[in-house]
Amino acid sequence: MTRNQCGVQIAALGLSVFAVVQSAPAQAQGKNPRAAAVAQACRSDLNQYCAGVQPGGGRIVACLKANEGKLSAGCQSAFVSARKSSAQ
Repeated sequence: MTRNQCGVQIAALGLSVFAVVQSAPAQAQGKNPRAAAVAQACRSDLNQYCAGVQPGGGRIVACLKANEGKLSAGCQSAFVSARKSSAQ
């Protein structure tokens, strides 16, 4: 996988996470299970650290990454797992 393809997948994950947080997680799980898992685990973290972040262009993922040290243990675990899966 090229670096550009990896970046596109990470950006898509960020947009999916935002969409899942904004909609019902059960509906979005079928669309992107990794994003649904991150959104469920990170709901309060996203509200606390990334509430004002405009979705798109990987900004949600960048926000989570920038605040990775502050994220709850469950959110950190889900986020790191999703990033590893996206990189493969």
